[in-house]
Amino acid sequence: MSNYTTSTEQYHTTQFLTFSTQKKIPLFNDLRLCQLFVDNLDEQRKKLRFLLYAFVVMPDHVHLLIWSPETILSRVLQGIKGSFSRKALEVIRQNDSTLYELLRIRSGRQANHRFWLEHAGTCKPVPTLEKFLKGVEYIHENPVKNGFVENPIFYKWSSAKFWLKGTPQPLKMDVPDWM
Repeated sequence: MSNYTTSTEQYHTTQFLTFSTQKKIPLFNDLRLCQLFVDNLDEQRKKLRFLLYAFVVMPDHVHLLIWSPETILSRVLQGIKGSFSRKALEVIRQNDSTLYELLRIRSGRQANHRFWLEHAGTCKPVPTLEKFLKGVEYIHENPVKNGFVENPIFYKWSSAKFWLKGTPQPLKMDVPDWM
């Protein structure tokens, strides 16, 4: 069962989201998929009008810090994960048939290919400035803790450059009004 909230609380609080790839396969080792995810995230942010404060794309999971004042969280997640998944699975199908078959999930007689681990994800409210800052730090330190880089600004697939250097690469982040 999913841990994502559907309560009205989501309208009033920033949310720390985590979701993982199917079978925890490091699908984001493919840099094309990282770029596709970042592009899709930006596209969905504009379309669904949510605020994106921080993110990191790790080999087998993603962390986001968002606030969605107008669109319910389940719709935001559907937009981010669903639209990306369709595009990513097509890239994988065209380029790596073995990997594509690893993503096949059987349910009775039907088989589907899934990019994301089904019913897996966490959503934690971030109601205070202290928790917000800890969330941003956790997101940016994730690649360091996992040994990918020594300094968060050197990890391309995160918002660390924006927060630590003011550089909008790979995406410009939203900044809360109260900062």
